[in-house]
Amino acid sequence: MIRIFIAIDLPEDIKGSLTSLRSKIKCANWVKREQMHLTLTFIGEVSEFKLREITEVLNQISFHPFSLKLYGVGHFAQKVFWAGINPNEDLGLLKDEIDQKLLGIGIQLENKSYKPHIALARLKGSKADDLAKLLEQFSLFESREIKVDKFILFSSTLTPKGAIHSVESEFIL
Repeated sequence: MIRIFIAIDLPEDIKGSLTSLRSKIKCANWVKREQMHLTLTFIGEVSEFKLREITEVLNQISFHPFSLKLYGVGHFAQKVFWAGINPNEDLGLLKDEIDQKLLGIGIQLENKSYKPHIALARLKGSKADDLAKLLEQFSLFESREIKVDKFILFSSTLTPKGAIHSVESEFIL
């Protein structure tokens, strides 16, 4: 079985900007620069056969390149610190098209609303004051415009030192 997800990779200079947001907050496990991405759809574990089928349907997607910008920071339940995405209709439409193709071949998807973000750190036992300082310090973070001209099917291998992501296929828009 192979653990997979679909994401947009980030340019190196954007990853550098995100890495610069690292703070001395205690109890933060910062995401490695090479692991930073914008998840479109998490699929989970699939067989080699299903992976080939997923690749085939993703190759059928016809979508135009577009741009997006990162803006602001936030957190999920004081457990994940993230950089946000400016509202972007094209991003939502691309995600919807991908999800419809996956549903068409029987892939069960998470049933929760999509909140596009770049995970920056996992927070363990963080104090509300530390998190509030971090949110305030980087509340106005903004990236340059990022051209999105492809999306990627990644595999993810979990290790004691964290996940290792590998490119399985790239899909040009």
